[in-house]
Amino acid sequence: MPKKFFLTVTGASLIIIFFGAINKVLGMVREVIFANSFGLSHSYELYLLSIVLPAVINTFIVYVGQNFFIPQYNRIKTQDGEINARVFFNKALALFLILSFLPASGLFLSADSVLKLIAPGLTTAEFIIAKKILQIVLLTIPLNGLIAILLAYFQAEFDFKNAFLSHLFLNLSIIIVVLGFTTRFSIYAIPIGFLLGTLLQAGYLSFFVRSKISLEHILHGKIKFLKLFPLQIFFITIFIELLGQLYVFIDRLFYTSVQPGGIAALNYAATVYL
Repeated sequence: MPKKFFLTVTGASLIIIFFGAINKVLGMVREVIFANSFGLSHSYELYLLSIVLPAVINTFIVYVGQNFFIPQYNRIKTQDGEINARVFFNKALALFLILSFLPASGLFLSADSVLKLIAPGLTTAEFIIAKKILQIVLLTIPLNGLIAILLAYFQAEFDFKNAFLSHLFLNLSIIIVVLGFTTRFSIYAIPIGFLLGTLLQAGYLSFFVRSKISLEHILHGKIKFLKLFPLQIFFITIFIELLGQLYVFIDRLFYTSVQPGGIAALNYAATVYL
């Protein structure tokens, strides 16, 4: 099949459907492995409590990155040429790395306060486990800042194959680490697999654009970069994401009020439903 076919709407749609289906299957396999390895265990519920905030932030970063980068990149490339578009790409990459690093570092340093807010009433032993999981998962946020712009760049350049292929790293890494290292790392195998998968995805995407990343372009002052940042989209996305994840926060707040295993069972049910 000619390579140009995948640059068409039909070709891109086939790629998205194909890799989307594979990722759905891997996601289902991942949940089956979770159920087999951890079931309704107390440690798995602590994991679910700990990842709520980082998961919302990571999803938010990806959505903002795509809504911000793709239209601006295409406009600059069309109106100002390839060089200015590349400058914009580098500046966007640096901006999202910084913007994602700031909340991640703040939450990392204030992990105790965050957990007391999200899950009050944890015992000392539970608190220690939840804090370690939270701090591991928080390390993925700056990586997702890079991934957000890299994915948007690949989509803007109609390279859907590498963009959607990279999504497989996350589920594959979690599956492999949980299957191979749960005995050694217990519940920490999940966040470790999550961090490894995110790192591999960022590395995979960066490999294909390594020749386009330039410190000179990052420091280039020609484009009034911050003026292009869509504050309206930014705040609308925050509002939508908060509404979309509100039920998760509410569920977790009742952790100490439900029977052991209740939060885990609800999560499995939601995963199957979705």
